Amino acid sequence: MTEMHYDTMPQGNTPWHRKTPCQRLRFFIAALTALPLLAVLCACEPRPAAAHPFDESFENVVVSLESYRQLADENPDDVELQYLYADMLIMAGQLDKAEQVILKRVVAKDPDYDMAYYLLSEVYYRQKNYKKALEPLKKIKAGDMKDEVLIAEATIYLQMKEPKKCLEKAKAAMKADSTNPGGHLHVGLAYIQMKDTARGMQHMEMSLRMDPYQPLVYDWLKEQYKKNLSLEEHLKRLESILAEVPYESDFGIRVRNDIKALKKQIAEKKSKGKGK
Repeated sequence: MTEMHYDTMPQGNTPWHRKTPCQRLRFFIAALTALPLLAVLCACEPRPAAAHPFDESFENVVVSLESYRQLADENPDDVELQYLYADMLIMAGQLDKAEQVILKRVVAKDPDYDMAYYLLSEVYYRQKNYKKALEPLKKIKAGDMKDEVLIAEATIYLQMKEPKKCLEKAKAAMKADSTNPGGHLHVGLAYIQMKDTARGMQHMEMSLRMDPYQPLVYDWLKEQYKKNLSLEEHLKRLESILAEVPYESDFGIRVRNDIKALKKQIAEKKSKGKGK
């Protein structure tokens, strides 16, 4: 498999979860609804489309970012607001500024704000400073974030081409929370990077069964199926996936269309074989 960047990885259960906006910002909910914190952006490498149902333009990002900037400047002691502002800066690709907001306006005032360290790790990750991205994660104290921290570390080690460390962290995440599909996903990615494709596909399929709303995982699996399986086995795997997803969902329709195309390809191959 070719190198997989974090920004193309499924967001729902992977490292960078977002915190619900505080009630003090209820008046700003309309803007958040129009532009969710996990929105697709055109300004930098986008967060995945699978994370939300919208497709927002960079112009909307700029408008929302300016609103956040004004609120943040008017309320310098509101660390949660500063956190949200930093998140918007990251989405707009202003990584250096986001780093300064996190360091000076959030953790300097509240050293125990665990999600801020998570966000800071994302800044360094997006800057491709992977070793530095590991450091903020060590400062997270919340026990209920253990599996997410481990998955974040696994993601970073995967980009550092250290699949054994990725595997170690991902397996630890699975022990910390057996219901998080991100553990199986990263175990699968690690095995594939280690050229153990069979086990890699097995764990990625397990991740998809645990959370069928991961179309990017499906894309990666199809890539592996195409490279490593016969057309007939490829078809069986797709039919197995279809059994796990809501039949009439957009994702289900997509899988059915892929099955239809693959059946046509198999029929054409058989037809050519008879003609020889």
